[in-house]
Amino acid sequence: LVFDRRMATFFGLTTVARSTLSVKFQVMRLCNRCSTNIPTLTRMNSYRDEEIGIIKFHTPGSKENIMDSNFMMEFYYCLNKFTQDDSVKGIVIMSGKSGSFIAGADTKIIASCHSVAEATALSLKCQAIMNRIHSNYKPVVAAINGTCLGGGLELALACDYRIAVNSKKTIFGLPEVRLGLLPGAGGTQRLPRLISIIDSMDLMLTGKTISASKAKSIGLVDMLVEPSGPGLHTDEDYMIKELEHGAVQVLRNLLSTELVVLRKLKFPHNLVHTLLDIELFRNLYFVYMRNKVEKLTRGHYPAPNHIVNVVRKGYKFGIGDGLKAEAKLMQMVVNDRFGNFAQAFGLMATSPECKSLIHLFTLSTECKKNPFPPVKKEPKSLAVIGAGLMGCGIAQVSIYNGFVTCLNDVDKEALLRGERSIAQHLDKKTGKG
Repeated sequence: LVFDRRMATFFGLTTVARSTLSVKFQVMRLCNRCSTNIPTLTRMNSYRDEEIGIIKFHTPGSKENIMDSNFMMEFYYCLNKFTQDDSVKGIVIMSGKSGSFIAGADTKIIASCHSVAEATALSLKCQAIMNRIHSNYKPVVAAINGTCLGGGLELALACDYRIAVNSKKTIFGLPEVRLGLLPGAGGTQRLPRLISIIDSMDLMLTGKTISASKAKSIGLVDMLVEPSGPGLHTDEDYMIKELEHGAVQVLRNLLSTELVVLRKLKFPHNLVHTLLDIELFRNLYFVYMRNKVEKLTRGHYPAPNHIVNVVRKGYKFGIGDGLKAEAKLMQMVVNDRFGNFAQAFGLMATSPECKSLIHLFTLSTECKKNPFPPVKKEPKSLAVIGAGLMGCGIAQVSIYNGFVTCLNDVDKEALLRGERSIAQHLDKKTGKG
């Protein structure tokens, strides 16, 4: 019922019915309408290899696959089609691009959220689709080749088995914290349940990326496929075909129970995992993590603290409450020894820190594409931070070229020395005419 209500909202039903039957009816009617009158799929390609359904995404006109609203809509159509087809026994999810599985969510969608409700609804939509994969009674295998970041990794985490190409292009990470966010599609709950809590917190709190071989060593990936050599086809095309063939074979082995997945943590990670079931140790561990985060961020970046709180809540109350905390609609105080706000994706996505970091990310991305864009407005003033040798030199040249210049420094004496130095140089130039 919860899933059906979320999907009804996701697909734009004007009214979400109050009763179970009417919600079911609306969603079923929507799915039937989708199956008979599906719009042209521009980002997805779905087909079958006998009893195996294959979903292959390929964002047109883009080097990377990005999760936007159309991407998620088309993906749900394909996933739902194979889920409802009894002749399909398992599903493979992969990319048609050699260098990109999914590079993450479209930051423009997050930046366009102007209220907590909008951002929370966005997180709930993504969570509903990931839950659809995770709770699917048919096994789902993710075949990963290229960047697997943010929402892409969260999608892979929802699958039953993960295969990755062992190449430099294949990287994994949850970089949301660098944008002032937390993983909002179930990543904060599924990652610590798949790999060790130590490795999970390291990935989520730093936003760093890891290689395919590292992902395999920590248990994030179940199997590595070595890249193919030169042949009749291009390396990229051949690798995609080989990866697809390998994923289909793995899925058949899972279906026949020839392949049984046994995941075990190594020492000392297994010991920590066991101790986290004890409330006293769990509280001590998360207090330690919180203090560590506070020391590093000095309270200027709220996202890391919220990640710690949401992960802790998932451990204490279960994955269901953890997911709710991840996408919480309203700010709610957690009455425990932390005495802090268990804010979630909705609150963080609309925070000034998040908006500023996304804006900075967008500008830096645009600069990479075109480092010398046309000037929209000629600058007339500028500020220089730091009154050292270089800062004074920049300020001096700027003043000489007619800019209104503001020199800043936390050290008042350094600022006065800088002013005197600039004044002396300008006096010399004025004296020379």
